[in-house]
Parts: sequence; structure tokens; C-alpha cells
Amino acid sequence: MSFRDLRNFTEMMRALGYPRHISMENFRTPNFGLVSEVLLWLVKRYEPQTDIPPDVDTEQDRVFFIKAIAQFMEDSEESEIDMEDDDDEDDDLEDESISLSPTKPNRRVRKSEPLDESDNDF
Repeated sequence: MSFRDLRNFTEMMRALGYPRHISMENFRTPNFGLVSEVLLWLVKRYEPQTDIPPDVDTEQDRVFFIKAIAQFMEDSEESEIDMEDDDDEDDDLEDESISLSPTKPNRRVRKSEPLDESDNDF
């Protein structure tokens, strides 16, 4: 991930009202805990009643968590998420988080309307 991607991601999460401070230093080393926390927060922000278990202690729990998040996003937003077999690639997870986070405020308000290309601009 580039410096610009991380900066944009941290700024977007701040703009969305993420309750915890995310710095670019958090991603100097793989940080699956933070990535899973952000993904779960984004899902709960979109659909508060969703039932995705937050357990990510074991590898099997992590795989189940990512599949559940991806399935929820695909079902509820009709977005296409790349579910390649890259279990240890935190960069890929962060990229997916970035691709989902900028559209959250717009999709929450206009869930049934198609997105305009200008909605993805920072």
C-alpha cells in the first residue's frame, strides 16, 4: 500500500466517525486485528443488526470472518470483492477496506440509487 492510500484511508475513517484514532504507523507491520475491527465497524455502520462474530483469534476464525464480511458486502451492496486465496495478505485486506469505506456515507443514504462516479472522489 502506498503512503497516499494509507493517508486517504485514515482520513476517510476519521470523516466517517470511526471512534478510534488510526495512524499510518498502525500498518507498518501486519495488523489483522485493526483491519478486522475496521471491517466489522463498517458493516455495523451499514447494517447494525448484522450478526458477524468478531472472533479472529485463530486462522480458521479469521478465514470465517473475512468470508462472512465479503458475503455480507456482496449480498447487501452488490459489490464485487476479490476473494482470492491470500490468507496472509494484510495489504489485500486493507485495499478491500479502502475500496469499501469511501462509499459508505453515500450508500447509507441512497442505498437504492446507483452510485455516481463522483461519489468515489476524496
